[in-house]
Amino acid sequence: MVDEKLFYKYQSLKVAIDDYGKVVKDDKGKAIIYAIENLANNQLYFNDSTKFNDPFDCKYDIEMKGTREQWINHSQKLGQNHIIALGFLADGIKNGYIKKQDDLYSCDIIKLIYSNAEIGLIKKEDYLVS
Repeated sequence: MVDEKLFYKYQSLKVAIDDYGKVVKDDKGKAIIYAIENLANNQLYFNDSTKFNDPFDCKYDIEMKGTREQWINHSQKLGQNHIIALGFLADGIKNGYIKKQDDLYSCDIIKLIYSNAEIGLIKKEDYLVS
């Protein structure tokens, strides 16, 4: 027995309009209807997140939180050992990108990126957009 899943996405059958209000045309000058185009090419279209009508659709938290044990387990899943995980927590607290409050450790990813860039481990421009 085949377990088939159904994917449904409503798309308008209107012609495509660009950001300037002009009809989008193919190489032959024919107006494009994205729904038909997607079906014909067996593809899905995902809009650029900057064009979403809700600014919080792509909001994500860039702060990781967890207990000491959760950090160690996460580090081990990434292939690090117990000692390296504890060292990361200690360095993070010392360098200010990890904060400890009660039993939770929270890591500010942006501060971590800046910290790693300062010591030359990464290039800031590879991770951050100004």
